[in-house]
Amino acid sequence: MPEKHLSFGTPKFFKTIIKDTLPGEFEPFPISTVRIFPSEAVTFTGDFNTMYFSLIPDLDDKEKIFKANYSSAGWEIENKPLEVCSADHIYSHPSISADGTVLIFSSDMNGSSAGLDLFVCWKENDDWSKPQDIGKHINT
Repeated sequence: MPEKHLSFGTPKFFKTIIKDTLPGEFEPFPISTVRIFPSEAVTFTGDFNTMYFSLIPDLDDKEKIFKANYSSAGWEIENKPLEVCSADHIYSHPSISADGTVLIFSSDMNGSSAGLDLFVCWKENDDWSKPQDIGKHINT
């Protein structure tokens, strides 16, 4: 994990099953990739087979959102960030709806009030809609 992302805890990844609001035994979370990403910026669809997370790509200095799918071979991370991420801005801390059709994330992209604002986009077939600022009632 890049040191600038180690905000608390450990750079190791763990998983657990939550039963009746209590966590079970913690187990190492298997990631078969050389890429490293901040664990506080991970979200899963309701079936836990699709993961979205923040990562600083090679040859870039700004976080982007990536997608990974689970298969019998393990987690497979897509090579490119989501198409909503442009090179000039930060895209971080994604949150996906259980059905995988609504994505909320923070970004400094054009239209933000100041710093990082929350944006939302919707899944349209296999593509994401253009991100929209959530609005000044939430963003400051």
